[in-house]
This record gives sequence, C-alpha cells and structure tokens, in this order.
Amino acid sequence: MRLRLVTWNVNGLRRIVTAFGGLGPLLESLHADVVCFQETKLTRGMLERDLALADGWESFFAFTRGKVGYSGVATFCRRDVAVPRHAEEGFTGALALPPGVRPDSAAAAAALHPRWAAAGLGGEELLQLDGEGRVVVTDLGAVVVVNVYGPAITSEERAAERMGYKMRFYQALQLRLDDLLAGGRRVVMCGDLNIAPEPADVCGATPRDFNAQREDRAWLSALMTRGSAPPASESRSWAKPLSVGGASSGGGSDWAEGWAQEAGEDWTSDEDEAPAEALGTVGGRAAAAGAAAPFVDTFRAFHPQRQHAYTCWNTSSGARVNNYGSRIDHILAADGGALLPAPAGRAAGPSGGGAAGAAGTGATAPAAVAACPSWVVAARRQRWQRWQRLRIARSAVAAAARAVEAAAAAGAGDPAQGPATAASGS
Repeated sequence: MRLRLVTWNVNGLRRIVTAFGGLGPLLESLHADVVCFQETKLTRGMLERDLALADGWESFFAFTRGKVGYSGVATFCRRDVAVPRHAEEGFTGALALPPGVRPDSAAAAAALHPRWAAAGLGGEELLQLDGEGRVVVTDLGAVVVVNVYGPAITSEERAAERMGYKMRFYQALQLRLDDLLAGGRRVVMCGDLNIAPEPADVCGATPRDFNAQREDRAWLSALMTRGSAPPASESRSWAKPLSVGGASSGGGSDWAEGWAQEAGEDWTSDEDEAPAEALGTVGGRAAAAGAAAPFVDTFRAFHPQRQHAYTCWNTSSGARVNNYGSRIDHILAADGGALLPAPAGRAAGPSGGGAAGAAGTGATAPAAVAACPSWVVAARRQRWQRWQRLRIARSAVAAAARAVEAAAAAGAGDPAQGPATAASGS
C-alpha cells in the first residue's frame, strides 16, 4: 500500500473551502490520501455538510469546547485507500467518557487508560488537555496518524500560563505516542506543533540568540534524539513544577496562515509484511527493555541543508511576501519495532539516537535519508521513479504535439485542430 499525507494549518476551514470552490476540489487539489488540517476554527455546532462531506472521503474532527473561532483539527482519509480501522477525537479518552460520568469519579478512573493515573493525571485535567480540540488519532492499520495542533503562545501576559499548558499537553501526548510505539506500531505525528526546532527554522535567528533550551524545543529535541526512555519514575513524574521560559518566537499560528506542507515522500506497506498485531510483541520487547524509538523529522532527513523553508508567517505584517517566517509545521515518523536487531543478511542502520541526530544537524543527504524509518525511505525512491516516468510521458506528449504542429504547417492537417487534438489526447 502506498500512502501520501499532507498537513496544512488552514487558519479557518470555511475560508479555505470557499477559496477552492468546495471541499472536494480542495482535497483533490492536494493529491493526497490523508489530509490533516489544523486550526479549523470550528465548534461542533458550526460543522455543516459542505465542510465535512466530500465524495470519496471520510472525515474526522476534533472541536474546541471553549471559545468560538479557535483551534480545531480535522483529518480527511481517501475512502478507497486509507479508511481507518479506528479514529479518535483527542488522545486521552476523556472525551469518550459515558454521559453522566464525572471526570474525576471512580467510574471515570476505571474507564480511562491506567497510563494516566500512573502519571498523576486525573480526568478533569485530561478533559482540559483534550478540550481545545487539538488532536485527532486515526489508525490506518499500517500506520497510526496523529494530527496535532500544538498550543501557541501569543500573549506576553499569559506566556507563563500557556507555556505550562503547552508542556503538560506535549508530555501527556508523549505518553500516548510511546504506548503506540511500545505496541510495535508505526506512528506519524504531523501538524502545526508551534515549535521551531533549530535556528535554521526561524528567519534571522542565529545560534547565539536562538534559545534551544526553551522547554518546548528541548522536549521536541529529546523526542527526536532519544535512544532509550528515562526510568519509569522520571517519565511518569508530574509532581515537579514546570520551569517556564520566554514566549514563542516562531509560533503563534493563531494569527498566521500556513502553507500546505507535504512530507516530501509517501509511505508504503508491503502486502506480505507482518500485520500490526504481530508487531505488538516486537515493540513490546523493545519497550520492556527500556527502549523508545526516536521520531525523525522527515523534512530535515531529506533536506538537511535546506534554508529559508518556512511554514508560518505573520500575515498582519505581510511577512510572507519576504518569506520572513518560521518552520513550525512538521511530519515526524517513528517505528515501534525499529530498535530490534536487523534481520540476517540486512545491514543494521544507525542507532536511534544517532539517526535522529544526523537528521537534525546538517548531515549529508545519504546519511540523513538512512535516518528515516525504512518504510519512508522506500517510498521516497518509488516517488522519484514515478516522477521520472511522468517526466518521460510529458516529453513524449510534447514531442507528439510538435509533430502535429509541424504536420499542420506543412499542410497535412488543420492547424486549428492539430494541437487541440494532441492536447485532448494527453
């Protein structure tokens, strides 16, 4: 199975649907199998047919329970390729509690996954984490796609408060991601994370003035460079107060309009691969040994030296015209079985920590590509081959059109009809 995924902070779904003349034309224009939108700015009561239903597509939404015109994500899956076996609004399970069950009741604790109690998270806080409509999880069988709109920090006055929420959100999300990886699953986390990982991802930033130790950046860096998980006592400890850094310098896509960002590759799954259920034992052994697969920044893996590649601009100041922006939208991939020994006859790839480090520090292209999970690299090659075939086909069509024009000029055909016939045939 081949799968192409696109993520885009649309800064208002209705606005962008109107601009494209309908939801169907919008989705088809992206040439994707899975489309992840962030910042839909929809509540459940605002959702209408023209924003949710398109021929050949299934849609899954997460809505804010707070203020109107804020947050929200949506995942659209092409019906003949990527119908999920399971889809979930939010990532904690708190939104799915039975009606009438209080979040902090014993019944809620019994219904929620024990990971949350082990982390010291009660139902009320889980509802707060999921209540802003920031995550949709879709299990496609071959891969689990986690569509994320990360919290932004847009106000100096509330910087400390929002950074605290942002870190609680991401630390809790990591628990869910690690559980998926422990089950041997392939995981793609994509969307507007509102985190620029490196100086190269913020226009005008230098290593001297770029605060790489800011809490959210440090968290993302650790996620992409880890080779083993911290002891359970550390990873599950929530009692220690969060230290708070400055306001985000690259985020704030509540006021910014992002451009559609694709992974730069598709994802493939061979038909004869072991099913996800069988991989569960594999990933489980790795997790039991204290290992945690790193997430790879797929853009940097394939474009380690790329500069001025931004996804977010302050539209109120016209910054997009001069490309004065930041790269805060990402497609990150991790493989729950990646830390197992390589099969006989196949060379082992780089270690988890080294692989992610190469992808994020300007390694040469071959080494960086090797850092990606194998199912991303293989698809990259296939995509290149498709583009080669398309280029050859286009050259053949162009040559045929020139031949028709030449024949028409020589009186062998109608000059007005020749090129049109060739065009329609192409």
